[in-house]
Amino acid sequence: MFRRVGAVLFLFWVFLIPVFVNAQSDPAIKTAAVTDCSGVVISEFIPNPIGTDSDGEWIELYNQTGSEINLNGYSVADTEGTTHKYSISNATITAGGFAIFDRETTGITLNNDKESLILTKPDGTSCQTDFASDTVNPKEGNSFAYDFSAKGWKWTTTPTPGSDNIFTVDNTASNPTNSGDGSAAPPPQNSCAGIMITELMPAPAGSDSENEWIEIYNSNGDATDIGGCVLTDKLKAGSTTKYTFPAGTSINSGEYKVLTRPVTKISLNNDSDGVMLLASDGTVVFDTGLYKDAKENIAYAYSDDQWFWTSTPTPGAPNVITTPPPKAAKKPKSTKAASSKTAKSARKSGSGGGQVLGDSTNAGNNKKKISDKALGYILVILACLAPFGYLAYLKKDWILEQPISQRILKKLEKMRKTLTSFI
Repeated sequence: MFRRVGAVLFLFWVFLIPVFVNAQSDPAIKTAAVTDCSGVVISEFIPNPIGTDSDGEWIELYNQTGSEINLNGYSVADTEGTTHKYSISNATITAGGFAIFDRETTGITLNNDKESLILTKPDGTSCQTDFASDTVNPKEGNSFAYDFSAKGWKWTTTPTPGSDNIFTVDNTASNPTNSGDGSAAPPPQNSCAGIMITELMPAPAGSDSENEWIEIYNSNGDATDIGGCVLTDKLKAGSTTKYTFPAGTSINSGEYKVLTRPVTKISLNNDSDGVMLLASDGTVVFDTGLYKDAKENIAYAYSDDQWFWTSTPTPGAPNVITTPPPKAAKKPKSTKAASSKTAKSARKSGSGGGQVLGDSTNAGNNKKKISDKALGYILVILACLAPFGYLAYLKKDWILEQPISQRILKKLEKMRKTLTSFI
């Protein structure tokens, strides 16, 4: 009987429990529970951007609270078709601020016909939003945004990645200049084509708040109007700030234009960050990607379709790539001092100089630590033995009545008396 019970318990503890655990490993994708749409929420996303979906899709989060929130432990997932889940790390979102995550970052593909997104929080609560093609077919360039005043989701022809949502409808077919009721027509669109980000200074000498800058370049053959174009730092690296070029802003052909932090209000993190240039409809025009570990007065510069760190910043001029000085290598410990110290230790421990170095002095270092794998086996064995211990406790009276138990108890009693007599 004990063999059968033991076999059943072994199968349960070793094989069935991992199955139960794995079945619950990805609840954000497999559940559509909507339990908490407060705090940080999904506020806008664009499933059908102008241009390629892979470059233009993005998801926006909004912090409704009055304090900064660390997004570690949050995740975003889609639920329709082939699903993906993106776990957020190394990111914060300011009070009342926004965070944008593009498709390249999340790996989430937003379907045009039907889609659902779920934001899951560290405590397991989630908030979901979705749309279906049988109600509205998303037009190219339109975003799906949440109207906090009306408490509902709407399509809008004016995507606003990183800022408050604006709701406009496409009325240009009936009247390109006016809607007919006296209201203004939708703002003009600017593709910002040919404009590039060419150099960043994340860690300038002196004050970061005064001396950080971003450089853009006009690769077009003519002067270009960049009014309505948007600069924003990368949301993957933390909370972001958006700067919109005022209407009428122009950049000459071949001109390098420098924008300082006091103008854009964009703060470039030293540990990791990046900058994107967006068209007025939210489409990504140029993306620097993420840099890491910025050093003082070392610029991040674009050259030959690649990004380099350079010790020769050139704000407002063509980039010059010079390799920054390498980090100073750590000096190795003196072997002479080490051997002297070892010999001294040997003289103290040896009686006549005959001790072999390493026999006893390294004994402590040769002790093997228990690996995580071995510890796991030990825990599994203990888990398997626990039910047997419990059964033994329930059957203790029967076990004590067995002849072999009686013989063992007698021997133990005899040994106790012998030890007592010596004491």
